Amino acid sequence: MSSELVCTVIETGDPDGLARFWCTALGWQVIDRWVDAHGTAFVEVGPDRPRLLFQQSSTARSGGQRLHLDIRPVGTTQAAEVRRLVDAGAEIVDDDAAVGWVVLRDPDHAVFCVLTPDERPDTTDAE
Repeated sequence: MSSELVCTVIETGDPDGLARFWCTALGWQVIDRWVDAHGTAFVEVGPDRPRLLFQQSSTARSGGQRLHLDIRPVGTTQAAEVRRLVDAGAEIVDDDAAVGWVVLRDPDHAVFCVLTPDERPDTTDAE
C-alpha cells in the first residue's frame, strides 16, 4: 500500500498569473482550472505528474508554508490511507467531505492533502 505524488501545491493570491509564469518558465501548459465547493480557485499546470497546482489564497504569507503535497492512494481507499498515515504519525487537520480531500499534518507540522483515488470529486469546472 502506498500513495503517488499528484502535485506540488503553491498558495498564491493570483493563481492564473503565477501559473502563466511557471508555464513560460518550464514550457508547460495549463492542464485544468476549477473552483472547489468553498469558492477557492485552482490552476493546474504541467505535462505529466507530478504537476504544479496553484491554489488561490487570500491570506498574506510572510514566510509561512506556501507549498504542500497532494497525494492520492494507490490500491486502497482514501479513508484507509488516512488511517495508515495517522498510524504513522500524521494528524488530521481538516476532513471536509464537501471538497473531496483530507488535510493532514506530518510529524514536522507541515500540511498535506490525501485525495480520493478518483480525480477531484465535488469540484466545479471553471473553464
